[in-house]
Amino acid sequence: MNKFLSLLIIIITLPILIFAQQKNIKCKMTINEILQVQKYNQDQQEYRDIKRLSEIILTELSLFYSEINSENLNKKTINKHITVINNALKTADDLEMNYSMFEKDIKYLKKYLKKNN
Repeated sequence: MNKFLSLLIIIITLPILIFAQQKNIKCKMTINEILQVQKYNQDQQEYRDIKRLSEIILTELSLFYSEINSENLNKKTINKHITVINNALKTADDLEMNYSMFEKDIKYLKKYLKKNN
């Protein structure tokens, strides 16, 4: 009976533990919400550029987290995503984009790089 109970507890808690270890995008804002906190309006080219940058950053963050959650971790692919994100953030600085909504993700990226390089 004890073995059965132990096995049952493991079966129930294992998915919870695995889910808890998954890393996901910290920014919960939509593209439209990100655009609402920018200083540009829809008529300006900078607005369209920031929209595209936001799409790139969110996509690359999603790919980055998917890769680090994967069992077949590929450092080369992870570094590619980080490079694209860094380049997008440099462009964001040039456009004076408010990207504070990505602050927790950026901190995680830096922590990941420090730990894995």
